[in-house]
Amino acid sequence: MSRYICQTCDWIGHESAVLCAPHPFDEGSEIRGCPRCKAIDDLVMVCDEPDCTAPARCGTPTVGGYRYTCGRHKPE
Repeated sequence: MSRYICQTCDWIGHESAVLCAPHPFDEGSEIRGCPRCKAIDDLVMVCDEPDCTAPARCGTPTVGGYRYTCGRHKPE
C-alpha cells in the first residue's frame, strides 16, 4: 500500500488514511486531503522502502510487483 507525505505538515501515512472527495470544479475527478492538517492536493507519494521518507521519483516493475521508490532505492 502506498504511503504519502503532506508537504504542509509533514504527516506521513498510508493511502487508506488520505481524505478523498469529489472535485467541486472538475466532474469525475477527486481532491485528496491530509487527515492531519486538511491541506488539499499537497500530498506526495514516498518511497516504498520502510524507513525512507524521500519522495518517490521512480516507478519500476519488479518480480514482486510494481515499486515506487526514490532514486537512491531504485531497483536494479
